[in-house]
Amino acid sequence: MADRKERERELQRYERLVENLPVGVYRNTPGPDGEFVEMNDALARIFDADSPAELMEVPVSDLYPDPEARAAFSERLRREGIVRNEELRQRTLDDREIWISVTGIKTEEDGEVYFDGIVQDITERTERERELRETERRFEAVFEDPNILVGLLEPDGTVLDINETAMEYIEADLADVQGDPFWETPWWGMGDDVGEEVREWTERAAAGEYVEFQADLTRPDGERYALEGYFRPVTDDDGEVVSIIVSDRDVTERREYERQLAESEQRYRALAEYFPNGIVTLFDHDLQYTLAAGQGFDRIPVEPADLEGKQFYDAWPEDTADALEPAFEAALDGRERAVEVEYEGRDWVVHGVPITDERGDVFAGMTMAQDITERKERERALEESERRYRTLAEHFPNGAVGVYDRDLRYTLAAGAKLGTDLPDSDRMEGERMPDLFPEQTVADLEPLFRAAIEDGKTASTTTEFGGRHWRVWAAPLRRADGEIFAGLSFAQDVTERREYERMLEESNERLEQFAYAASHDLQEPLRMVSSYLQLIERRYEDELDEDGREFIEYAVDGADRMRDMIDGLLQYSRVETRGNPFETVDLDAVVAEAREDLGMKIEESDAEITVADLPRVEGDDGQLRQVVQNLLDNAIEYSGNEPPRVHVSAERTGDWWEVSVSDEGIGIDPEDADRAFEVFQSLHDRADYDGTGIGLALCERIVERHGGEIWVDSEPDEGATFSFTLPAPEDDNE
Repeated sequence: MADRKERERELQRYERLVENLPVGVYRNTPGPDGEFVEMNDALARIFDADSPAELMEVPVSDLYPDPEARAAFSERLRREGIVRNEELRQRTLDDREIWISVTGIKTEEDGEVYFDGIVQDITERTERERELRETERRFEAVFEDPNILVGLLEPDGTVLDINETAMEYIEADLADVQGDPFWETPWWGMGDDVGEEVREWTERAAAGEYVEFQADLTRPDGERYALEGYFRPVTDDDGEVVSIIVSDRDVTERREYERQLAESEQRYRALAEYFPNGIVTLFDHDLQYTLAAGQGFDRIPVEPADLEGKQFYDAWPEDTADALEPAFEAALDGRERAVEVEYEGRDWVVHGVPITDERGDVFAGMTMAQDITERKERERALEESERRYRTLAEHFPNGAVGVYDRDLRYTLAAGAKLGTDLPDSDRMEGERMPDLFPEQTVADLEPLFRAAIEDGKTASTTTEFGGRHWRVWAAPLRRADGEIFAGLSFAQDVTERREYERMLEESNERLEQFAYAASHDLQEPLRMVSSYLQLIERRYEDELDEDGREFIEYAVDGADRMRDMIDGLLQYSRVETRGNPFETVDLDAVVAEAREDLGMKIEESDAEITVADLPRVEGDDGQLRQVVQNLLDNAIEYSGNEPPRVHVSAERTGDWWEVSVSDEGIGIDPEDADRAFEVFQSLHDRADYDGTGIGLALCERIVERHGGEIWVDSEPDEGATFSFTLPAPEDDNE
C-alpha cells in the first residue's frame, strides 16, 4: 500500500508540473476525427479558449486551416513514433491564424494508441523571420538595381559593401573603399565640402532615425550633378542598430526638368492670372487642382487658394461638379470637351483640354472657364426680340417684312403673300432675293438692298411684281457698336393707293385747269371794272365830290385785292403740280434772295434782319424762297409801332433741319395759332394790315410738299416765331 500511495503522490506532482508548464501539452486520439483527451491551461490560452474544457469540445481537425497538413503530420507521427519541432499553421477559436512548433509522441496505454504533444506559439518569431526575409529580398533587389546607388555601412559609418552601380558611378574599386569612413569616399564628389553633413546623417541613422537627404556634387570631370536618397537603419530583434543602408539616385535631369517646369508654370500662372473674363485651372490625374487663376474669380465667392491642392469634387457643390465632370474626364482621356455650367447666378462655358509631355502622354488637364452671362442674356434677349419681331412682322399690315444678309439671302421673311409667282414667306427664308423675283424687280431692288447693308443708307423705291405695285423700303440693322450686321426690308402693297393717287392727280389736273381758267376769266372783268372806274375818275374828276372819289377808290382797291387773291389761289393750287424737282438748296442764298426782293419794304420800315449760319437742305429752291419771303414779309408787316427786328436761324434734329423766323412784333393769340394757316384767314383788321389771307396757307402747303411741318409759337405783344422743318441732304453727315 505504501508503494501505491507514493505513486499517487508522484502522479499529482507530475500533473502540477504539466499544468504550470509555459508550453501547451495535450493528448488526442489519432485518425481524421481525432479528439482531445487531455490538455493543460497553456494550450487553451494558445488557441484563445477560456478553459481547457472549451477547447476539449473542438475536433482536432478544426484547428488546421489545411487538412492535408494535419494528415501528413499524423501519418508521419504514426510511422516514426516521434516528430520533433514540426512547424504548423493553425486556426484559433477566434478565427486567428497562428504558427506553432509541435513535438509529437505516439503512445500506447491499455492497448489504446494516443498522440501526445508539446506545443509552443511561434507566431511572433515567424512574423519577424518573414519580415527579415522580405527585407533581405528588397535589399537584394535594391542592391542589384542598375539605377540606384546602394551602400551597406557599419553603425559607425565604416563601409561594408557598395553595389556595382555605385562603384561605376564614382569610378572606384570596392577594395579601395571597404573599411573607410563612408563620408571620406568618392561617393560624395570631388572637392565638395559635404563630409560633415554625411557624418551627421550617418550618426542620426545609427541612432535609429530614418534620414532623407539631397546633395549637389561634382564629378571627377567637373560636371555638376545632384543626388537624392536616404540613410536607413537596420535593427535586430532587440531594436539595436546593426547596420545602415544608404541608397540614392541621380536626380540631375529631374531637378532640371522641375526647374524648367517651375519656370514654365510661373509664366503660365502669370498669364492665367490675367486671363480676361474667366478662370484657368490645372489638375492632375487624381482630379486635384495644382493651379487656379484668372480675373473671373472676381465674380464668384471662391478664391484661387480655395481650389489649389483640393480635389475636384471637394471644391464645388455636387450639381456643379456633376456638370463639370465630363470636361475633366475628357481632358485626362486626351480629348477636348466644352460644357456649360450655371454657378452663383452666372453662366459659364468650361473648356477641358489635355496637357501632354514631349512623348504625347497626358500628364495633366487644363480647364478654361469663361463668363458668358452677358452673352447668354443677349442671346435670350435676341431670341425674345426676334420672337416679338417675327410676331410683328407676321402681322405687318398689307405687306411683308424681310431681314437679309450680305449675300442678299433672307434670314427672316414674314407678312402677306407677295404674289402668285412667289412662295410663301416661310419658304423664302434661306433663299437669295435675286433668285426669287423677276429680272426687272431685282434691278429695282438690288441697289436699294445693297445700299442699306453695305453703305448704311435708308431709302425706298416703287416696283411691280405679282401683278401688284409695291413700295419697298430698305434700312440697315446695326449692333450696339454701330456695326451693320444685316439689312431690313419692308414691302407694302400700294396698288390701291397708286390708283387713288392716279385719280387724285387727274382730279388735281382738272382742278388746276379749272382754277387757271377761272382766274383768267375773272381777271379780265376785274381789269375792266378797275379800268372803267379809273376812267370815270379822270373824266368826271371835276364833277365828283369827295365822297364820289372815295367810293371809286374803294372799288378800285377791292378789285385789286380780288386780283391778288385770285393770283394767290392760283399759286396755292399749283404747289404740287408746278413745283421743281428737289435738289440740294443753300438756305443762305434763299434768304439773301428773299431779302433782295423785299429790299424796298425793308428800307421803308427800317427793319433789321439778322441771319445765323444756315444749312443746305433738300427741296425746291423757288418754293422755299416763297416761304421765306412770306414769313419775312409778315414779320415786317406785323411789327407794331417799333422798327421790325427779325432773326433767322436753324437747328439740326436727326435727319431734319428746323428753320425759325422770329420777330418782336404784335404776336398771335395761341388759340388762333392753327387758324393762321387756313386759306383766306386774317387774324387782324384789314383796315390796319394789308394781306390776302393766303400767304401762311401757301407756306404750309409748300412745307408739307417737302415732307415737313410748320407751326408758330407766340403770345400777344411778345412777338412770334414761325418754325418749319426741311429734310437734310442724304450726303450731309452732320
